Amino acid sequence: MRPLQKLLISILATPAMLGATSAPAAAQTALVAPEPLTQDGKFMPGFGTEAIVRTRYTVQADGSVGDIEFLGGFGSNSFLENMLKQNIATWTFTPGTANGEAVDFYNQEYTFALRIDPNAPPRMGPPPGGGRRGAPAAPAEGTEAAPPAVDFSTMPTLPLGLSAKVKEAIDTITRLVGAQDYDKALKELDKLERRELRSVFDYSLVHEIKSGILMAKQEPFKALEESKLATQSTETPQGTRTWFLTDEILENALRSKFLLAATLRQNGLAWETYSTLEGKFELAANDQIHAQAQSVKAQLDSPEPLGMLASITDKLWTHTPTRRIFTVTDVNGRLNQITARCERSTLELKYQENVDWTLPESLGACKLDFEGRKGTQFTLYEFAE
Repeated sequence: MRPLQKLLISILATPAMLGATSAPAAAQTALVAPEPLTQDGKFMPGFGTEAIVRTRYTVQADGSVGDIEFLGGFGSNSFLENMLKQNIATWTFTPGTANGEAVDFYNQEYTFALRIDPNAPPRMGPPPGGGRRGAPAAPAEGTEAAPPAVDFSTMPTLPLGLSAKVKEAIDTITRLVGAQDYDKALKELDKLERRELRSVFDYSLVHEIKSGILMAKQEPFKALEESKLATQSTETPQGTRTWFLTDEILENALRSKFLLAATLRQNGLAWETYSTLEGKFELAANDQIHAQAQSVKAQLDSPEPLGMLASITDKLWTHTPTRRIFTVTDVNGRLNQITARCERSTLELKYQENVDWTLPESLGACKLDFEGRKGTQFTLYEFAE
């Protein structure tokens, strides 16, 4: 039975947080997302090692950028983050609007992939972007100006490279997995992750191997989180999407991710993963995954509640809701807070039992962060109405 009490985010939030003006609360809000105008430094080479850096920021009503945060990743450090922050701060957008009025759009995300061309000569001197707000410093009087910025869209896609030490270690890990010594294999992978990763392929492959081992250990929650890290993607200078695994490994990784998500009834993620898989690879008409995906889609299209299994395997569990009313039940552990990170507001909700939350359409697209004790498991229900 659904909880009797309803707690509407629209009651908790102030009109300013929701972007409301004089319109009645029930009125529909027409949101138009911001569009980029200038994004200098969006594509950059790596320095010494490659890196994947996830960022979050606000596109303000005047088209400028603020509230820049870093969400972790691989190969990041304070120097790199400072340089990227300076670059992001120069970006400009056509402002997003609510009912035709320019407004702030919060919680915009972008994943940087800093790659190294193995055929490029060694870089001499400081990296680009050393000047104020990410722009190159002005040349001293009597010296030549810096060469024009590289047009990355005209350059070929860089090949994926596996570091020699990682390749050697994976041979050892493969033998451990063959002997079903999964715990020792995971320790070796953790050691690799702390010390030896140099490329985006290193990073993604290590997490994909971890995911497979955790599946063998029947730990689906942890396996799915590792799979998410292994299958990250970002935009290329040519305007397409790119992943950090070879096609053969990526196809298998996406299949495993789909099965894990479907097993845990996280159907929104399962369908998204299937759509990615079908869009990138040519799947046989009789491939069993089609029938499995249609079963997932039927559940998503059904008016019945969607119940999915979730676990906080580290600090939090992040979920993109497919419906705008949700509740949490069967908590085993401690769940402290739910943070709704939406386009028009960020709301922190203290977890309460027997409560439904509603995400009004006026908030725009949202992600939910569930924070609590590591290992906490629960069931999340989403309702059509």
